Amino acid sequence: MIFRSIIFLISIIALTIISIEEAAYAQFIPLSPPRISNPYCTIPTFQYDNIPARGYSTIIPVPGGSAPIIYMQGAPFTGNPELLHFALAHECGHQVLGHIVFNHINPFAAFMTVAEEYAADCWAAHAVMQSNDRAAIQAAVADANSFPAPTMPNRVKNIISCAGNIEASSASDFAGGNESSAFCQNLQKTIEAAKGQFAAIKGSLLDGQTFQTKAALPGLTCSLDINGNGQDSYSTCETGDLDDDHLDSNYENLKGRVGTCLGGTWAATPRVSKSGKTFTRFEKNGAPGYVEVHKESVRHKGSIDVWPPV
Repeated sequence: MIFRSIIFLISIIALTIISIEEAAYAQFIPLSPPRISNPYCTIPTFQYDNIPARGYSTIIPVPGGSAPIIYMQGAPFTGNPELLHFALAHECGHQVLGHIVFNHINPFAAFMTVAEEYAADCWAAHAVMQSNDRAAIQAAVADANSFPAPTMPNRVKNIISCAGNIEASSASDFAGGNESSAFCQNLQKTIEAAKGQFAAIKGSLLDGQTFQTKAALPGLTCSLDINGNGQDSYSTCETGDLDDDHLDSNYENLKGRVGTCLGGTWAATPRVSKSGKTFTRFEKNGAPGYVEVHKESVRHKGSIDVWPPV
């Protein structure tokens, strides 16, 4: 009897907490906002103008737990569907990359860091370019250029760099000059340098046999591990920490970007390491090196590694 009473009391407390959360959230969120089609992720997306930014990713309480949700203002995207495409993908990026923390009182209390905004831009650029939506990249670049903030020029460069399948001939559409993707350029430089033990891109010594690289991939943390034996030297570019739910989507994203840069003449082979970790190797006969994309090279981090030829 005492046990049942305790269980009953716990249930009442839990329901009270949920009711308090729902009441707190009710002041921010309408009961039935209009839904928006979002082709870039399966997270429910709604139009709601009473949010602190044009687009906002958050987490809300639902029966039995919490759930991700995306809200978009309406007016800023009127007559500009291309900008809406990029903004939708950008908000999906925040969710997929694990930037959102559940706030029990206010769903609109959190704001992203500059690094998180760059990462979401990068995810969005890749997502829209998978459907060859150059107009969305153009709209995002034009929109960023319209703001006087000092960080915007670098943000524009980041968007262009992350649109991994923009060829040099069309880069002027986005950058105002003949500039190809920095991601693809630096990946190719790293592959070329592999045959010379990465001497062509070796930067300052970081620690022991680890060096900076002059060909870092945008959005990733890159370094060179230079050993006396060239076969053991390699370049690695790692993501930030990812939770288990986002390792898969990040892995697919990195594979897509690398595959787009290398083109169809490179063979992509899924593999499993001796320690049971999943990765994909990109190889081409006669190439000065090969590329591996690791789902989780070290705990909670994905990576792109370049090795000298076997």
